Amino acid sequence: MNKRFANLPSFSTILIFSSVLIFAYSTMADEHLRKSLVDRHIDETRRKLTYINHGIGVQVDETSGVFNEGTADGRTLLYHYPSSPWSSHTIFNVDGILYCNSDRLSLPIPIMTFPPAIVETSIVCKWNIAGVDIIQRLTPVPLALGLGSLFIQYHMVNRSATSHQVGILLEMDTMINTNDAAPIATAYGYVNVAQQFFAPDIPQYWQAFEIGPDQPASYMIGQGILYGWGATMPDRFAYGAWGIFESIVEWNPTSFDLGIGDTYWDSAVLIWWNPRTLLPGDSTYVGTYYGLGSMEVVVGILSLRLLVPASLSVVRGDYSPNPFTANLTVTNAGEDTAHNVSATISLPSGLVLLSPSATVPVTPSTLPPGGSGNASWQIRALDQPRDTVLCVNVTVGASDAESNSIFRCVVIPMIERIPPVASIVEPFVGAISSCPRQRISMQITDPSGVDGSSLELLVNGVSYTESSPGFSFTEPN
Repeated sequence: MNKRFANLPSFSTILIFSSVLIFAYSTMADEHLRKSLVDRHIDETRRKLTYINHGIGVQVDETSGVFNEGTADGRTLLYHYPSSPWSSHTIFNVDGILYCNSDRLSLPIPIMTFPPAIVETSIVCKWNIAGVDIIQRLTPVPLALGLGSLFIQYHMVNRSATSHQVGILLEMDTMINTNDAAPIATAYGYVNVAQQFFAPDIPQYWQAFEIGPDQPASYMIGQGILYGWGATMPDRFAYGAWGIFESIVEWNPTSFDLGIGDTYWDSAVLIWWNPRTLLPGDSTYVGTYYGLGSMEVVVGILSLRLLVPASLSVVRGDYSPNPFTANLTVTNAGEDTAHNVSATISLPSGLVLLSPSATVPVTPSTLPPGGSGNASWQIRALDQPRDTVLCVNVTVGASDAESNSIFRCVVIPMIERIPPVASIVEPFVGAISSCPRQRISMQITDPSGVDGSSLELLVNGVSYTESSPGFSFTEPN
């Protein structure tokens, strides 16, 4: 009886843990099943318009205006390029009434007055809602270092005789190469749960990874730019579970509605531009970028490159290299000179800044168009009780240029400190000596090796180190 009773708590714990695993698996399986069922019923003969430029391909459904995106060589950035687009959509808010260009949602579909067509270097289409023209313009553009991106713009023109409130909500179903559960990070760093941000605290960019933020450089990255380079800072930005995001049919969903703080699998983003008042004849536009990203470079007016070790190793019981260096290069990609350029580093718990200060001037601090400057920091990694990934974040600003941020992650293995074993060789235990200068010999063993310069012996309260007279340290033969 006692034995069975003692085992019950352990058995209960296993049952609870198993139910969590089953729930997690079933949630992920449900999303994939629902998506695969839709895929089977998508009519691939339905007409879609394709345009490829600067290494970026975009496809637009000629009936709905729904689009997806990939690369010129057929890799995926938005589900399920190069198959027909259906899982991303745009919601139009006109005078508080929501319309959607996808027929999968329970929202009215706007009237398309100009079907998708290639106009110069863009795919353009147009809807009219209550006398307001809404023009979608999708333009592949080169940003920097061979990284193409899709500039996604919505131009709103009030053709009516009355004022209207007009806003845009863009849902994009991220898929990086073959990974539909692409982990997402922002300029503020990486966490493995859904997050949201509100203006003015919007990250300048976000990234979706084929594997994760610590992936090798050979793997694919998608990158969105939320402001700068002509992009319009949104009022709200969120990333999380596509299964939740794709069914949002209200303008101001709560954090609970969006699953903020929850783990996600099939990933997606939502970008809100809140309604603006358009008087008769007025126009406005919003825009954002999404395309290829890089592990090393973040584009912007001040383009950034941050180099840190991809991982640390354990050598002789300590991390190597440790301390390590974070090297930053700032390039002025704008048309005007940037003055008073400085950089500020931010470190998580587990990393300690040694030198210099957190905020330093970039050298040189004045950057002409095309000019570059540098900054660096020395960082020490503290012992980690388990394998972990810690991210270094740097924000760069200037007196006359938009700020930009970059983060890079370091894989840090678990380190277990095992104290050395010491034994007295001479004099023997229990020996009595009257010698005024007694020789004391010790044998010290450590699997990681023994550094003589780090030894300190206390004898009758007196400290002896390698620099003390009469102290000697000999490595074994």
